[in-house]
Amino acid sequence: MSKILYSINQLSPFLKKAKPSKILIITSKTLIKKLEWAIRKIPHTHITTLPDGEFAKEWGQLEKLLEYFTKTGLDRKSLIIAL
Repeated sequence: MSKILYSINQLSPFLKKAKPSKILIITSKTLIKKLEWAIRKIPHTHITTLPDGEFAKEWGQLEKLLEYFTKTGLDRKSLIIAL
């Protein structure tokens, strides 16, 4: 299920409907500082960060993400939020 939400206010009703088994937020170290207030509103959430800029687009970063997915036990009912 792919859906783009344009406001943090849309997230709560979406989570109630989707009922994910786990929630993972992927963000940058810069954005996490700015959006910490919103991220704290999402219960039972795993958070991982990527570096800012072009370095985040390298294959090694994807490999790290996939390893993290496995480590945290994400499954087909998990929700990944990219900020």
